Amino acid sequence: MEKGELHEYRGSLSILKGSRINSLLHWDVARPGIIYWTNGENIYRFDCKTQTSRLIYSKFHFILEFFLTDSLAYIVYNPSTHEDAGDNRYSKGSKFCYVNLITGIKKEIQIPPKFNFTNLSISPNQNWASFIYTLDIDHDKTTKYDLVLYNLRTQELRIIDSAKLSNHQWFGDQEKTNSSFRINSDSILYSKHT
Repeated sequence: MEKGELHEYRGSLSILKGSRINSLLHWDVARPGIIYWTNGENIYRFDCKTQTSRLIYSKFHFILEFFLTDSLAYIVYNPSTHEDAGDNRYSKGSKFCYVNLITGIKKEIQIPPKFNFTNLSISPNQNWASFIYTLDIDHDKTTKYDLVLYNLRTQELRIIDSAKLSNHQWFGDQEKTNSSFRINSDSILYSKHT
């Protein structure tokens, strides 16, 4: 919707022909008229004027989180082709990186290997990442969620809050998205089911 008018854009998924995954999984708006999206393996740029998509970056496996800020796409992916629960979301080996959508340059972000990610959010000044780290996902009695702040500059990790599934608590998981929202670079608003 723009200035009270509803606009409809139709894009073809024919660009995914021959891909293992032939659907749109994540998307975000970088600036008016430009949408970046992923099928879980590649990043595409959709131009609303021409209603066409083009490949920007390829060969990820498997994109679990996708967050845009300015010209950077922050991505959590698991490169393992051995499929575990949640598309390897809770398996070891997940990687955290950003891709410059203009230059195509990818930069890995160091984070302890034990962490998994759900509901990734990046602060507007790009100093902080927040995400939910799920522990013991296979055991309902001991499943725990930590809401984590990660300083992208100093690599400092801080757990803001925790929730236990056995107490009917959670922030969000694969099916419960939008559990946190960056209000500005200094504040985060999050919901916790209690």
